[in-house]
Amino acid sequence: MPYTKKQLEEEFKLSKSTVHNRLHDCGLDTTKALYSDEEIEANFKVACDMMQAGSSRKEVRDRFSVKESSQVNSSSNQQSNAYGVPDVLQASEAISDATKQYFESEINDAVEGILPYVPVMINEAINKAISSGKLHEVMLKFEEQRRKAKDAYYSSSTLEIRNPIGGLTAGSDDEEDEG
Repeated sequence: MPYTKKQLEEEFKLSKSTVHNRLHDCGLDTTKALYSDEEIEANFKVACDMMQAGSSRKEVRDRFSVKESSQVNSSSNQQSNAYGVPDVLQASEAISDATKQYFESEINDAVEGILPYVPVMINEAINKAISSGKLHEVMLKFEEQRRKAKDAYYSSSTLEIRNPIGGLTAGSDDEEDEG
């Protein structure tokens, strides 16, 4: 089953720019609409596995013998001026887009790389807070606030018992039994 870029984004849970960069890094033509199973298995999945294992984009490109190239708009339908030089505005937009894609990809890759370590970092931060006494201070403040709220609740409500037994008042010891 051929893959579209959108399908690759969804299946591999990658951003659009990351899919583009991975396709480029593993030597596949980024302008194609569809990629064969063989291309995905032999190139794209291998590149993804390498990145997941901590390889850099350069290492992936080296593995697939891909030379680093400028990502400036490579399509052949660029508009040129009378001298055959691409329009400055188009070149500026292409550079801007390429820069945005590059940084998005790098940030996404960095986040993907750090995610496995987040629980360890949280655990270390909690242990540091415990050993420094900060957690104890926070818990004392919390307990004090809870106690104040409880006291305020009970002091504002008064408990008054009227007719405690089925609507009848209870007798007192002062009354004598009538016989």
